Amino acid sequence: MSESIWSTLFRESGAEHLSASLAGTAAPLPAADATVCCPLPAAIIEVAGPDSATFLQGQLTCHLENITPERGAPGAQCSLKGRVLATFLLGQPATGRYWLRLPADNAALTTQALAKYIVFSKATIAVADDVVVLGLYGPAASELLRAAGASCGGQHQTAAMDGGLIYQRDADGLHFECWLTTAAASALLRQLGPRLQPVAPSFWELLDIRAGEAAVDAATRDQFLPQMLNLDATGAVRFDKGCYTGQEVVARAHYRGQVKRRLRRFSCTDLPADTVTDASDSSVGTVILKAPSETGWELLAVVAGSAGAVLRAGETALRAESLPYAIKENIG
Repeated sequence: MSESIWSTLFRESGAEHLSASLAGTAAPLPAADATVCCPLPAAIIEVAGPDSATFLQGQLTCHLENITPERGAPGAQCSLKGRVLATFLLGQPATGRYWLRLPADNAALTTQALAKYIVFSKATIAVADDVVVLGLYGPAASELLRAAGASCGGQHQTAAMDGGLIYQRDADGLHFECWLTTAAASALLRQLGPRLQPVAPSFWELLDIRAGEAAVDAATRDQFLPQMLNLDATGAVRFDKGCYTGQEVVARAHYRGQVKRRLRRFSCTDLPADTVTDASDSSVGTVILKAPSETGWELLAVVAGSAGAVLRAGETALRAESLPYAIKENIG
């Protein structure tokens, strides 16, 4: 969704102060007591029709039986070789309709890739051009959404609103996404806007880094197995479901422990380069996501399991940081 559309939404809803997120003048980090919002560079793909669940079950790594109007899930689409073509959050705004939220620059490519398999299904697929994605974060976020008629029950829980869906990203009730038509987004901003503060888009990248979640975009599609992005640890890959495209390769890597690279979180003082090197200056990893933090920078990188403890990204030394989930198998 273009900045001009967001500027119009903010102006018409009486929340012009939130346009600072678009203008580059918003603070990179919110105050501890602030509840902030920011337009996200994301898009929604809608799959609808009587066969929509069956179709997606055969294409995605997550289990469609677990998706309801009250519960979503993370997931991925893979190639025949098991490489991740797209990562997304999946929600069900209504019976027979599913929304996949993913980076905007990967939406058209993902729609085209899935459309090749939908021709014999009673279902349609298209980018929902009228749906925008707004991030909401802070101590009052849950209360504000409840007052607007949307109450989620926990991480990956969803709540339907007139014109869209609210998705809770975390377990603490601080981090939400609002997937709404432009009309519904305008109505929500009119109600909540005075209570919200703008923040830089990089703050949402920092939240993803600390959650250990690296979204696949147009630049990184078809490069990594799901396990290399820790999708098996975040619940985006289910090994108790039936076949899907790429499933044989993904399962083989899981059961034979053949994953030699994993997503790791680091912090550093200065802006990191895009390549991770070891003490001998050999390339051992690729930076997927980076964002400014309170003390410098944080990043997620896919790094070889054989990499040593001394790592750099350009001229800056990397400090290993913890992830909020466990990696069960050893990697070589």
